[in-house]
Amino acid sequence: YRFKLVRFKPFLEFYQACYSDRYHWFSAVYCIAFIIFLSAKTSFLVQMMTLITVTTLVTLLKPYRSEWTNISDTFLVLNLVFVYALLYQQVTAQKPDNASTAFVYISIIAVYIYTIARGLYVLLNELGLFK
Repeated sequence: YRFKLVRFKPFLEFYQACYSDRYHWFSAVYCIAFIIFLSAKTSFLVQMMTLITVTTLVTLLKPYRSEWTNISDTFLVLNLVFVYALLYQQVTAQKPDNASTAFVYISIIAVYIYTIARGLYVLLNELGLFK
């Protein structure tokens, strides 16, 4: 008996519709990167290199159909690199400084605001309010 993917095609098309036709495989890059990133025994250096590699791939390949999505995804992953580096520095420091802590919190809040604003823009655009 052969497993047919025809039943999953609508789900896969919806999930990968944001990617250009040449880069439907790019969602696997994120999956592999986050498996490496969340591995319990992965060192800080490997985690940072994974994040930087994903950022570089998004910047160079531009896998999304929308240029705005390419820019926003690069921004979000690059922000994750900075926040993770600062959090690591805070955890390993004997005496954490307040400026780095404030930057981490501001970055996290900025990402949340940006994500909500981007989601609202996409939703309102789909409803036809920006046409």
